[in-house]
Amino acid sequence: MIKRAALLFGFGILAGCGGPPKDKIGDFFALAMHRHFNEMNTDAELRHEMLDAQRAAHGKNPPLPPPSGVQFNTFRFDENGIVINDFPCNGCSFVYSALDYLGHEMKCVHCGSTLVERKPEDTADVIAWLKENHEANASPMFELQEGGKLPAKATIRYIRRSWVFDPLGTVDIDVSVVPDVERTPLKPEYLPGSGGDKGKAGFHRLDAVFVGEQDFEYDGSSVTAVSPLKETAVRRLREIRPIFLQSGR
Repeated sequence: MIKRAALLFGFGILAGCGGPPKDKIGDFFALAMHRHFNEMNTDAELRHEMLDAQRAAHGKNPPLPPPSGVQFNTFRFDENGIVINDFPCNGCSFVYSALDYLGHEMKCVHCGSTLVERKPEDTADVIAWLKENHEANASPMFELQEGGKLPAKATIRYIRRSWVFDPLGTVDIDVSVVPDVERTPLKPEYLPGSGGDKGKAGFHRLDAVFVGEQDFEYDGSSVTAVSPLKETAVRRLREIRPIFLQSGR
């Protein structure tokens, strides 16, 4: 966080001075991509809040128009992140179509087994470490191609998650794995959701997942897409279980 704040301050100074130093172009390029995806996620959250407000208003006063849509997207990107495709869990054999690995330990949401451990502190090449130790099909989210001069160029990969409002959404919980002492009666008038009010059924749940790839150029102040966008659907509908919207996901 401190590093990004310092880069942001430096960006404001250097933008009017011909761009950053050659050895800092990659860092400023990554910062510009962060701003790009942060803006898209901010727009997505505003749409999410607008749809919830329209739905609440329509519910209280039916003559008002219903929500203008049911779907919004969130984007996952980090310059140190890695996209892992078709990764199996050694505990339950469930295959994850796409994982966004940031170097921390990841656990299987189905059985609780460790999917990928925290990367060793002295690991310089995380991609090579993942391939050697986990036979992972891994690609960097930020792959700098030409970073020694302006305009710089990089291949950007990200994960897009599509969330759709389900008015009859229920909670996908296997109570058989919950100890009896921890079970409590489920009140039928309450279904948890992504910001819904108590007593209101339905919530936005995960509908589809895509891995996107596109080339961008950085001119010292802003980024521009320079290749067609390629998105691949990596999660089939039959694999989808209700997943609650979480910050940063």
